[in-house]
Amino acid sequence: MEILTLIAIFLGPIVAVQVSQYLERRRQKHAGKESVFKTLMRTRATVLNPSHIEALNMIDVEFYGKNKKDRAVVAAWKLYLDNLADYSTPDDVKYAKRKDLFLDLLYSMAHALNYDFDKEHIKNTSYIPQGYVDVENEQHLIRKGMLGILRGDIVVPIRVTTFEDSKKSD
Repeated sequence: MEILTLIAIFLGPIVAVQVSQYLERRRQKHAGKESVFKTLMRTRATVLNPSHIEALNMIDVEFYGKNKKDRAVVAAWKLYLDNLADYSTPDDVKYAKRKDLFLDLLYSMAHALNYDFDKEHIKNTSYIPQGYVDVENEQHLIRKGMLGILRGDIVVPIRVTTFEDSKKSD
């Protein structure tokens, strides 16, 4: 009995530390998955957001494992990534498929993290103000226009006026 007591006194703290470290690693792994999922949910209407792209690139790391749900997330990510890297398919076909693949990715992540979200919920519950959409579209048009000018594809019309001509129009 004394030997058992000595073993318990000696091994007890070691086992307690090991269990504590194991639980901390599990919490950190879950927190990493949660962070990626929440970032993608938060930025799902703004896919060019740098946080969105960083979260996508962390999926392989955070959902790495032998767990069936984690493997499903990585498989959905690979399908989505293949679509993102496909430059041979016409844009209209690629973009329609891209939305579905991204929805599948978010759904598999929600399922892996035990969120009770269906695909319709994920698809229809994001919000982006129209003003942001307008600004993004305008910036896109400005960039395209400037590139066209720099490449020589677009000509900038110039009208020469005199000082008196400008006074008349005021």
